[in-house]
Amino acid sequence: MIAARLLQIKSEVLLPRPPSREEGEEDPGEALARQLLLYRQFKQVADGLEQREHAGLRSYLRLAAIQRPEAALDLSGVGIIDLILAARMILFNEDDRAELRTVVSPPMVTIREKIRLISNILRRKGQMTFHSLLSNSHSRIEIVVTFLALLELIKRHMVRVEQVIRFGEIEIEQSELWDDNEEFELEFGE
Repeated sequence: MIAARLLQIKSEVLLPRPPSREEGEEDPGEALARQLLLYRQFKQVADGLEQREHAGLRSYLRLAAIQRPEAALDLSGVGIIDLILAARMILFNEDDRAELRTVVSPPMVTIREKIRLISNILRRKGQMTFHSLLSNSHSRIEIVVTFLALLELIKRHMVRVEQVIRFGEIEIEQSELWDDNEEFELEFGE
């Protein structure tokens, strides 16, 4: 890179008339001088590190002071009775969680159940938002199954879905083809 800049500077000197530079264009001589100064600084730091290595100094000083977080725990309203009650709660309450060697299966959530839930809400209210539909969901599986149920209703043209602004709330309402008596027979297994 340095050799290329030197060749460019030398070729410009040999030209019969010096090249004209546009405003804001960098002079190659000044750029080379800045690059050489930066190179010299890196070389000095590298030499200093090499001297430390030869001297066996393999540790480096911390330049910034260690910042300790301030404790924000206020125990002014806590008394001995509170501590005794907390200890009893922890030590004497029976643990109703399953043992570690037992397998806990997630609750079964079906698309058919979620379609019934959506249809019941739409019968009562006429419309709802997607956010309110997911507000009672407790797991990712339940959210995904609810979304699939909504897609099934959209595919059957039973509901209309509208989002007025990008990333805004999704409005769900009954369409003209809504039939309260229709049974939802799904083509795929659940």
